[in-house]
Amino acid sequence: MTGELSPESRLLQAEKESIALRAASVGHDVNNILQVIIGFGLLSTSGMTEDDPMRANMNHIIAAAARASNLTRSLLNLGRKLAIVPQTVDVHDMLSNVRSFLGIIVGEEIRLEISCAADPLKVSGDSAELEQVLINLASNARHAMPLGGTLSIVTEPVRIDPEFIGRHGFGKPGFYALISVTDDGTGMERATARRVFEPFFTTGNGSGLGLSTAYRIITEHNGFITVSSEPDQGSVFRIYLPLTGPAERAPLDGPGRKGSLRPPAHHRGRCCRVIGGYPGAFNHTHTSESLQ
Repeated sequence: MTGELSPESRLLQAEKESIALRAASVGHDVNNILQVIIGFGLLSTSGMTEDDPMRANMNHIIAAAARASNLTRSLLNLGRKLAIVPQTVDVHDMLSNVRSFLGIIVGEEIRLEISCAADPLKVSGDSAELEQVLINLASNARHAMPLGGTLSIVTEPVRIDPEFIGRHGFGKPGFYALISVTDDGTGMERATARRVFEPFFTTGNGSGLGLSTAYRIITEHNGFITVSSEPDQGSVFRIYLPLTGPAERAPLDGPGRKGSLRPPAHHRGRCCRVIGGYPGAFNHTHTSESLQ
């Protein structure tokens, strides 16, 4: 028995590849249209006052288009290696660029807090892809807090050593930018948390691609993403991205610290933000870290 494909199998494979190429082309066109809708929507709201009755409607349009764009992009990237052109990315600048959009995603019932480390955190990667990770996590948090709550994003430099790796079962020695994304939502059972990064896995009505896409992007950036969660205690997603330069003051991390899942109440930094949130809608979505 040989490994050669029959003529019929080769024809079927060629047809599948042709359909995939056409679908990708259409997907890119659709995504470009959605970006125009989002762009002009944001431009329109920038000229509106906070009490403008049309502002809420525009934010709903922006959020719906963002959801469709996110889903289209996830489907296009599914099973395909990301073509990342490495560039130096300032994590804090990235957060500053995306914070208003995150506010639209989480909606007016959720308080968005962003607290950055005192020193710049620079990583190598694709800023747009990393922003997509934060968008997906914010979307997930939105669905975890249907009655409102707080979404906190905290950055800090950390150092991972062999002892940490042995204790937690993941990581490579070195200095990392740690981005902790914490919500005080419904939380998850251990069995659910272990599957949240699987493609198409969802506990709600969403696509189940948001967290799997986040996992793929971080992995392609030579980083790690983990989740800690308990039912009714919220969830903490931790993103580790290798720093491009040494961070001598970085403490040993991180997830192994005892205590609450909550971030520090006071975090000194150069870009502390508290954002009330905006009306909107978004979609829901194998972790290396054991739940605490």
